[in-house]
Amino acid sequence: MTTLRIQLLGTPQVYVDGEVAALDRRKSLAILAYLAVTGRVLGRDSLAALFWPDSDQTRARMSLRRALSSLNQMIGHHHIQASQDAVELVASPALHVDVAEFHRLCADRDAAPSLQQAIALYHGDFMAGFSLTDAPDFDIWQSQQSEQLHVLLLRALQRLAQLQQAAGDHAGMADTARRWVECDPLDERAYEHLITALALLGQRSTALRQYEACVETLRAELGVEPGESLRKLHASIQAGELMPVAADSPLVATPATVAAPPDAAPIKVRRRHWPETNLPRQTTAFVGRTQEIGAIKQLLLDTVDCQLLTLVAPGGMGKTRLALKAAEECVDAFQDGIHFVSLEEITDVDGLHTALAGALQLPLQNRQDVGRALFEALRSAAMLLVLDNCEALAGSVAWLAALTTEAPEVKILATARERLHLQNEWVFDVEGLRCPDLAPAGIGETVRRLADSWQEYSA
Repeated sequence: MTTLRIQLLGTPQVYVDGEVAALDRRKSLAILAYLAVTGRVLGRDSLAALFWPDSDQTRARMSLRRALSSLNQMIGHHHIQASQDAVELVASPALHVDVAEFHRLCADRDAAPSLQQAIALYHGDFMAGFSLTDAPDFDIWQSQQSEQLHVLLLRALQRLAQLQQAAGDHAGMADTARRWVECDPLDERAYEHLITALALLGQRSTALRQYEACVETLRAELGVEPGESLRKLHASIQAGELMPVAADSPLVATPATVAAPPDAAPIKVRRRHWPETNLPRQTTAFVGRTQEIGAIKQLLLDTVDCQLLTLVAPGGMGKTRLALKAAEECVDAFQDGIHFVSLEEITDVDGLHTALAGALQLPLQNRQDVGRALFEALRSAAMLLVLDNCEALAGSVAWLAALTTEAPEVKILATARERLHLQNEWVFDVEGLRCPDLAPAGIGETVRRLADSWQEYSA
């Protein structure tokens, strides 16, 4: 059996028995990548529709058949198993996919060697330089994968730097932090680890220059000054309080104002003053859906893994009103408030960034990367974002998944006509209101609604 190695982190490459396989069709490479990353059996019709959306089903399936035939000729017939209705990339010891290996290594977050291997695997963004102009849904999927893998890289870099600091490996910590700064030049935590490592290595002047570079970057890109923790670190280096540790010292220098133990929460930037909760006022009473509200509250407040919850229903089913009522009942649970953003006319990620920045009253500078500014501002926030009418965003919602990783105390309650298809999305299907029996309690509720309407009319 031939060995098959699929490299997708960076420029995509396929190796068969160690030799580069020159695939003659771009869509063959895209199909192989999709099969490799999803790792499951896929229907022929769904694959055909994904890669040939402008063709009818018959022509699309014929094109898929040709692409699979081309793939089999290049990589060997035993790697892809295809039936009349389904296609699968067969998992075996002869198959190696760098994305799968990257996920596995990142999951071993307490082992520095595993994290080092994961970081070494990341040669660049997912399928860098590759796109399919006539398969927009594949491009959306590729963009989502790229964003999620980049977030995993940043988390691996942060964790590795923490482990190296705890072990007293300041040279390794410096190398890791440099890569972290390169990958996310607006993250103060990356600069903090780098400056700390340089100071502990005795490179005081280099550490101070790195701080000045951080100040310039934050001012130019975000229009802000470094946070308190980074300023204290700078002052301690200037005052000579952070000294190098001898190579044979059994102690690890970890000043309280600088470092954190490996299992501590990430260092947070300073807390901002956020605007008041802005939930739209409702002019009529909310009736029913008690069970749904309770379930939504439980997901938002008691389920740690649920950071992005989408209420899904066709138009006119009351999902916006339900979201507002559930949010209203959670108002005391979020320190930085609840913020409503209507995305009804927003169709791209730039519009999403602008709408969020406006709702949060975030001051922006000219030519600023608004997405990065939001990451920085929300990183230490504890709030609920109610995002209404997300369906028009299409592929731009991948940024929301990244936000939940960058800002772990921010939760998102979204409404949409269909699920957003994000990896960390929780979906709550909103059904129509059931018609109650006209028992006395039901009649009383109806009378109360009529009374509320009459009061509104008479006011």
